[in-house]
Amino acid sequence: MKSLRGKYLAIFALVIALIATGILMVLVNWSLIRYSQEVRSGMPADEDRASLIDALLVLVTLLQVALGITYIVLFLVWFYRAYKNLHVAGVDGLAHKAGWAPGSFFVPIMNVVRPYRIMKEISSGSSFLLRGVKASSWKQVEPSRLIAWWWGLFLFTAALGRFASRLTLRAEELPQIITAARVEIISDIADIPAYLVTLLLVRSITLTQQAALTAGSLPLARANAQVGFGQTIRDTGGAEEVQ
Repeated sequence: MKSLRGKYLAIFALVIALIATGILMVLVNWSLIRYSQEVRSGMPADEDRASLIDALLVLVTLLQVALGITYIVLFLVWFYRAYKNLHVAGVDGLAHKAGWAPGSFFVPIMNVVRPYRIMKEISSGSSFLLRGVKASSWKQVEPSRLIAWWWGLFLFTAALGRFASRLTLRAEELPQIITAARVEIISDIADIPAYLVTLLLVRSITLTQQAALTAGSLPLARANAQVGFGQTIRDTGGAEEVQ
């Protein structure tokens, strides 16, 4: 097993950056709406103001794209390693090879359900590394409740983001521009809870696997320790103490 801590910290930093960039985009789109409404109501166009709003939209969009791509890559690397760790630790009965963790996102139709199922396996399998004595199989361990929220928000924000992008690309008249900007604002706001739930889920699994790694429970030999958020396992001369 390899530690997920470094990948989690990188994801944490990117989530903070993405949320900040999303808030900035909301402010820029709000400025676009106000300016468009003023022009639509008959006020004279301000070329300097329009150019500034356009420049900010391009700049923030490019920043969002760069951060978003980096975030996706890092999450997929984390997802692969978390699933791979279960294989290395000897968790039996996993439905797929480790490569399917990131690969499942890129296969049409399959990508609607398989990443969700693999995340449930990661959650249950990781907990089983610490609770193996209390369950005969990882399949008997309840996965994190965050997974349903994570996947639901992922599907919703992905669909909403695509819809907002299409509206923006097709917007030519002022009413269309205003509508597109409003949908973009809703999309950026919806991304915030999606990022936060993902971060909480990644943190939970990272801590669980880190505790298993610290406890040395690769063959599930010392799997009777239960570790929650913020807890660590310390070897106290033959006995393990949960802090």
